[in-house]
Amino acid sequence: TLLNGWLTKPLKARDLKRAIQESVSSSSTTTPAMTATTTATPTKVNNGFAKIAEPFVCGGTAASFASCVIHPIDLAKVRMQLFGQANPAGTPIPGFPTILSQMIKKDGVVSIYKGVDAAIGRQMVYGTARIGLHRTFSNALVERNNGQPLPFLLKTLSGMASGSIAVCIGTPFDIALVRLQADSMVPLDQRRNYILVI
Repeated sequence: TLLNGWLTKPLKARDLKRAIQESVSSSSTTTPAMTATTTATPTKVNNGFAKIAEPFVCGGTAASFASCVIHPIDLAKVRMQLFGQANPAGTPIPGFPTILSQMIKKDGVVSIYKGVDAAIGRQMVYGTARIGLHRTFSNALVERNNGQPLPFLLKTLSGMASGSIAVCIGTPFDIALVRLQADSMVPLDQRRNYILVI
């Protein structure tokens, strides 16, 4: 009985070792097939409404907020550009801090935000369309490219197309913005006294 026990133990160990080797070999042969099927699946872009609207909403909000912050400097820039038409030739053009301080002393703090409604309207249209369309075009191109990164040429074309469409949409607001900013520079009898962008 003792001899039979010593003979049966090595046999069981061999069987166990053989079973482990077979299981390892079977798993190694099936893993490449599984990985091949997973990598061959093309990347799908999530086309839900929230995902599509996200770049438009985020882009328009960020552009509008930035326009509110930078508007006084933009107003001073327009006044510096039009300074030569409202003053005799040779008059030195003041810097934007001087222009803003003179406006505040003369008409109050509200004067440096003249035309801010047109600036916000422009960014709500132009900024929203520019950023949102660029993301939409890029996602469509990535999907057509089987999920691969876009080359520089396609990125450039996407940016140019989205920017061109956005400029065509936002130009009326840009014209209104310049007119609102420049109206207070002309003599009182020639002012149109614009109130809102509309």
